[in-house]
Parts: sequence; structure tokens; C-alpha cells
Amino acid sequence: MYHMHGHMDRYLSREEMSPAEILNCDCDKLAGDALCWAVANNCYINRFLPGEDIVVSVSGCKVTGSYERAITRHCHWGEKVGRAHYHAKDIIPQELFDEVYWDGVEKVLTSCPEMFSVWATKQVSGFFGNNHLMNHIDGHTVDTCPDCGCHPERPQHIIFCRDPARSAVFTSSVDRLVEWLASQRTDASLTLLLSEYLRGRGDVLMSSLCILHAHKGRIPKLFYDVRLADIKRRHLSKHAGHWCNGLILQLLQITHRQWTFRNGTIHLKGPDGLSPRQATALVRRCEDLLWTDPSTLLDEDRYLLELVDFDDLGDGSSASRQMWISEMEAAAAAARTAGLDGADDFVDVPVCAAPAPLDTEGSIRLRRRRRRRSGCIEYIGYSISRFLEEVYPLWPRLLLCGCGKERPLPVAVLNLGRSPYRSDFSSL
Repeated sequence: MYHMHGHMDRYLSREEMSPAEILNCDCDKLAGDALCWAVANNCYINRFLPGEDIVVSVSGCKVTGSYERAITRHCHWGEKVGRAHYHAKDIIPQELFDEVYWDGVEKVLTSCPEMFSVWATKQVSGFFGNNHLMNHIDGHTVDTCPDCGCHPERPQHIIFCRDPARSAVFTSSVDRLVEWLASQRTDASLTLLLSEYLRGRGDVLMSSLCILHAHKGRIPKLFYDVRLADIKRRHLSKHAGHWCNGLILQLLQITHRQWTFRNGTIHLKGPDGLSPRQATALVRRCEDLLWTDPSTLLDEDRYLLELVDFDDLGDGSSASRQMWISEMEAAAAAARTAGLDGADDFVDVPVCAAPAPLDTEGSIRLRRRRRRRSGCIEYIGYSISRFLEEVYPLWPRLLLCGCGKERPLPVAVLNLGRSPYRSDFSSL
């Protein structure tokens, strides 16, 4: 078998052509005559090829490519099911379903690493490990936000959490989006519109597609039209679809960083082996114990308030703070046993100790998955090591700023704003 150039009669006479070339030209002439006759008489040959036992047709058209794509896209089966589902669940009204740029959502999720697509699917559906759902499953999980304490922690709270640290990370994520828009030479008015809308976190309205849809990657088709017009006007090189796909990915990354931060509050351990929530509990317990009246303790225990250097205690490790708290609680218990006046006023609040490491994902499976998909976390741009470096040091300082106490601190102020935690915001 070899390639035969067609229409050789345009360049060679019939005597100069080979028998195969003559036969090919005769077949071309007969095919053209048959096509002209079929058009004139509106009569066409059977479109099925010889030997085809099974033929799949969608809306009267023969499927020659992917059956899945033909069924879900060309006959609009997926669109019909999705429209009905979103309308029944009060997610997107039927009249606004076609206003979403669904093509971009599909392209972004198919091009991302598999585990990020799985996370995005869980986030969009609402079936991810928030405390509201975990409480519904096991009944033991406290249905509150681990950062701000809001009850209940529903799926949409991942964006609307007003915790100072979470808000700082959210603002940083929006700043990254603005930088990306500038790198794509986005129109200044559209950049301002997006930044102000996202920073409003639900307080600024933009059509009926609310901020929840934006942070799930559902952007209006109007953005595509605006970008297309901007490309034609300014003679830009990149396609409007490429810009929309990048915008969808940036919006999903904003939500992913919030989810990573939220999980870090619960699961990540610092150099002292405590999670940020446990370290914060130690700090607040130390603050409460600073208000203990020395006269309510036995004479041999008053050194805990009179001789201890609180600056060293604040700059020291969590282990030293835990030891001081344990000594204070033991001293208070001894005072109560001795019947000392005022000892009963001691607030005995147990401090959450560092529990045994718990990995619901399974440590071995998690490590194996990270090795297999080492590019997944780097692709998202927010790795666990970077999280520990940039975000973890902010927890004690941010939570201390929002402790809400109006009374003045005693003279021996516990200096918990310095080491071992960094107190600057430059890394965000």
C-alpha cells in the first residue's frame, strides 16, 4: 500500500499517467457525477459503511468519535440533568444556568491533577470534611468552625469565615489574583470589578451569580464576551477561552487556600508538636492564670506568680508553659485542700494536651499518594511546607489580637507575641 496523488490529470496527459493514476482520476469523475446527481434528485446513498454491525446515532447524526462526549454534550443530556438538579436544589435558577461558562469549568478540571479535581468536585457538591457534615455522620464532632468558632460550619463558611488569620490569607489570595490579572493584561475596569467583588465577601453584589459560584469556578459567560472584545480592541495574542480558564483556576485556588488553612488549624503540628489551636489554648490559659491572686495560694507556691520571669515564659517553649500551668493548677488544688480563703475562686479549666497523632487519611496511604502525585501540591502553589513557613507562625499573634478582653494586663505581661512564633505579616 502506498500513497496515490489525486487529480494528476491536471498536470499530466492521459498518456503520461500510470494505470493506477488513470483509475484514480476515473473514480474521482464518477464520484463527482454521482454527487451532482444526488444533490439534483435529493437522493443519497446509505451513510453506513459495509461491515458495520452497530451504529450509534445521536439526534439523527452518526457518532464517529467519543460516545460519552456525544451523549453528554451533543444531545444536551448532561445540560438537561444539570439544569434540573441545580434548580431543584436552589443552587442556580433555570434561567441563569446557561449564563455560566461551563466549558471553562470542564477544561480546567480535566487539565488539573486528579486529586485537585477530586477536591474541587467535593467542594462544589458540599460533601467534604466540614464539621457540619462530620457531625451528621458520627454525631461526635463539634459543629463549629475551628478558627472563628461559628456554629454551624456549613460548606459556604469556607469563604465567609471572618477569623483574622483566615481573612489575612483570603486578602493575600485576592492580591495574587489581581497580580495574575495584571500579567494577563486584563482591562483595568474588569480587574477592579473582580477585586472589589471578591474582597466584599458577599457584601458586594454582582448580578444573580453570587460569590459562592465565583469561588467554585462558575464565572458568567459575559466575562468571555468582554475579554473577546478586549482582545480585538487591543490586539492581544491569547485566546479569550485561555484567559477564562486561568481565571477559573485562580478562583478555585482561593477556596483551596482557605480549606488548607482551615485544615492546618486542626491537623498541622508545629516544632513543639502542638497544633495552632492547642498552642492558642496554652496562651489563653496562661493569660487567665496571670490574674490569679497570690493570696489564694499557699506560701510555698506563691513563687509561681512572684518569682517566675514571664518574659522567659512567653519566649520559651510550649513545654515550659505547660509545666507552669500544671504547677499552677496543682498549687490551686493544694490551696483548696488546705481550705485557704479564696482558693475556690480559682478557675480550673483543663488545657487540651497534645493528643496522639491522628491521620484520618491513613499515614501510609497519604505518603504513598504524595509520592505518586508529587506534582499535585506544587501545581496548586500552596504546599504543606510553605504553609508551615508562612501561615503557621501567625496563629498565636492573630488570635491574641482578637481575644476580646477589655481589662488591662497586669504589670508582668506575658510576652507571647514574639518567638517561638513570628509576628510579622510580610509572608502573607
